[in-house]
Amino acid sequence: MNNITNIIVLIKPDETIEDVIAEICEESSVGPNEHFIFSAIYKNNELKINSIENYNVYTIREVVEDLFTRISPTNVVYIQPPLEQWLLVYKPLISSMVNKAYPTYKKLIDYDDMLSILYMTLLSLYNKGYYLHNHLIYKSYINALNMECRKLIDNDKVISLDQVIANNGEDKDLTLLDQIEDKKDEDNEYWNNKFLEIKKLMLKDMSEFEFQRILLQLKSKTVDRRTSYILNKYRCMLSPEYTPRPNARGKNKWLLENYGVWKR
Repeated sequence: MNNITNIIVLIKPDETIEDVIAEICEESSVGPNEHFIFSAIYKNNELKINSIENYNVYTIREVVEDLFTRISPTNVVYIQPPLEQWLLVYKPLISSMVNKAYPTYKKLIDYDDMLSILYMTLLSLYNKGYYLHNHLIYKSYINALNMECRKLIDNDKVISLDQVIANNGEDKDLTLLDQIEDKKDEDNEYWNNKFLEIKKLMLKDMSEFEFQRILLQLKSKTVDRRTSYILNKYRCMLSPEYTPRPNARGKNKWLLENYGVWKR
């Protein structure tokens, strides 16, 4: 990570904006209109300035004048760079957070998905106006990971066909797949196999986590634009070559209703 220079200035009650600007300029040895500040936060009568060479986006005058128009005895005010600039500087921090959490969550979420969740967490915090710092980001990130895992666990009975639910009394486990009702077991098995073929194909392009998220969206009827695009791609890929058996026309309804991925 780039070296960060921190300057802390104690703001006295009788100081003017020009006084504070002059104090920061003297301590940093830069002019008031030079781009010297990356981010800054004011609280408890202290102004903390973060400066990162080659990444500073604000001048001393811009920051002091902006913050002083928003200061009150009870609030905390701050200024931070555009998110794109923040991500450039703190890319190593982002990687370290994912690496730290990965051993705990790797059984349910792969690395790329964990990285995506962290970026979404950062975007959400930034858009809500939070001042980005390590503790807030990591705490919010862990909460987001836990929420994703909870969704998978809560919906496990719906989306896991291989889950053991009973024993048939003959030393054979019964799964959800065994218990799916259908008037004709032959047709049921046919469409189960079709689903498994499609799943195998899709997992070549995505993680198990992303595949399960697609199933959850279909089940809850909350398909977003990206998921719709993915499903349409596979429908176009598979349907042109598909010819149903003579006695199975219309029998794709079970798979469509349960998974929404096979559609003529």
